Amino acid sequence: MFNIKWAPLNVPLRRRLQTLSIFCIVFLASYGIFAGYIFFIALLWTRLWWLDVLYILYALYNNCSAGFYSHSRSDWYRSWRIWKYCVEYYPIKLVKTVDLDPTKNYLAPSHPHGLLTLSQWLTVSSTAVGFEDTFPGLTAHMVSVPTRWGIPFEREIFVYGGGVMGTEECILYHLNSKKFKGNFVLMNPGGSAEVMLTRNDSYNLYLKNRKGFVRVALKAGASIVPVINFGENKMFDGVAYGADTLLGRFQRWVRDYTKFALIAPSGRGFFQYSFGMIPYRVPINVVVGAPIDVPQVLDPTREQIDEVHGKFVQAITDLFHEHKHKYESDPNIKLNIF
Repeated sequence: MFNIKWAPLNVPLRRRLQTLSIFCIVFLASYGIFAGYIFFIALLWTRLWWLDVLYILYALYNNCSAGFYSHSRSDWYRSWRIWKYCVEYYPIKLVKTVDLDPTKNYLAPSHPHGLLTLSQWLTVSSTAVGFEDTFPGLTAHMVSVPTRWGIPFEREIFVYGGGVMGTEECILYHLNSKKFKGNFVLMNPGGSAEVMLTRNDSYNLYLKNRKGFVRVALKAGASIVPVINFGENKMFDGVAYGADTLLGRFQRWVRDYTKFALIAPSGRGFFQYSFGMIPYRVPINVVVGAPIDVPQVLDPTREQIDEVHGKFVQAITDLFHEHKHKYESDPNIKLNIF
């Protein structure tokens, strides 16, 4: 009817709960910035305005930018059942290729970004995928842009999940071998620029000129672990308009100003599969590669950074081609590095 593919009525309750859970997370990831600010401002006009003041003081205490580092990671929060339902929705699986030494710290650049980095976030910011069981002795963290730490109430999603603010100071703190052992800090160097390259028929990495993560790894002496997320790019039908169009210029202006890519997730709905903002049910496989050991260099040169960056590009390319035949239906799907 009306070219709409309707969902059957006899869908099991557990699958309905999985769909509802992933919808809630996608809504928060996509529109939490607006909801958080609207609620915060609305509270100022009530008798509970003082709650905003307390919240600001609390947020400043937790923010790396204020000279403090978040220690609000909550195992109770990370084990919520909603995360399990989200992981089951696809499902998401973690693939270990080698053991990782729990006495070392690791910086893990992860690609592709996809529209919302859902698989990466669920893998390291919850217990639902089983990261701690797969890599005993490691503590996983996910890096997010500093802008997220300024969004009222949404920031707690990252704080309690063990998130790391995306500043060099904060990442180096979590990779400091004198303070920590076994920290696994996952990040996406491509950021919003890589979001704009997301296509479901290829893997597009924005990586050629993204070398800041190498400098940080060298300063900390942390091993670099390549991570490929097979299926992340197939969750939605996102649209990035051409650079010469009005909408394309607007998208890039928003990205440059806020560090967010303004692309509305386009997927399926609750009771039909033709349109909506719920991601498609596609299997996701997060493949963790072998670490690239680097020496600690407090003031790395451009040549040293370029050398390690070249090793990483080769490592993630090899990882993709080694495993794509296992997790991709199209054996000829391409990896493009921009």
